[in-house]
Amino acid sequence: MHRTNTRRPIHLFTVESTLWKHPVHRHNHYELVFVEEGTGLHHINDISEPFKKGDILFIQPDDAHYYTIKTRAVFAYIKFLNFSKSNSSATNMNPEILKTQYDFRRIPYSNCVTNPDDTSHMFMLLKIMQHEYAKTPDWQHDNLPQLLQVMLTIIFRNVGENAVNTRSIHAQKVTDILSYLYNSIYQSTTTDLRQVGDTFNLSPNYINSLVKEQTGITVHRHLIKYKMEAARKLLLHSTKNINEIARFLGFTDASHFSNTFKKEHQMSPLEYRKIKK
Repeated sequence: MHRTNTRRPIHLFTVESTLWKHPVHRHNHYELVFVEEGTGLHHINDISEPFKKGDILFIQPDDAHYYTIKTRAVFAYIKFLNFSKSNSSATNMNPEILKTQYDFRRIPYSNCVTNPDDTSHMFMLLKIMQHEYAKTPDWQHDNLPQLLQVMLTIIFRNVGENAVNTRSIHAQKVTDILSYLYNSIYQSTTTDLRQVGDTFNLSPNYINSLVKEQTGITVHRHLIKYKMEAARKLLLHSTKNINEIARFLGFTDASHFSNTFKKEHQMSPLEYRKIKK
């Protein structure tokens, strides 16, 4: 999948289009997108949400998204990075703000500012930021992070503490899937993704992308972690031999199990049992 990156702490620009030509993509930054004109669909993480003039969209790093434009659209972008201590003095942004003050997982995929007065204020703040951004060089953009923080405060005032949204639903779905996978190891239930997909009425590809998006690691990696945890317990607290443990955990044979275990723990299962028991 295509990935776009930026090194600028804050970058503002406007795009006008009647046909979106960019493929589905991810990026290393956050995006606030102000819909100044147009209608269409915003496809994000396999969810399609309609957009219209006046909407404000929020895209996080690693969100996979693209647009389908129905009527001529004008998008005003604010791209911003997760500021680190190395550039906090240059931007005058609290380096931990994006990690602690704001829980971006609560922001919906659809329009994130629904109060009409707040929408008006957001667009006024956009115009101020655009003016400041255009008239000063990058190294003098010290006031932009403060304006951005005001925008984020308005967004979270609209989201609300108890908002139910697509992101929180996705997080719960991943929790349910991982719980199913974990329990399946001990209940000798299949961990084949097609069967898991049938259980949750989701495609295997979607399960993979959803789990990776929410946790940062693949379904396969989660399964290895769970199986290695079970293997350690069986080696220490059961009388099963290596062949029996390998079969119980769904490995093709004892050699496959031993190689996987050694890769994870830098020792063979027998060595682990001897040292730890």
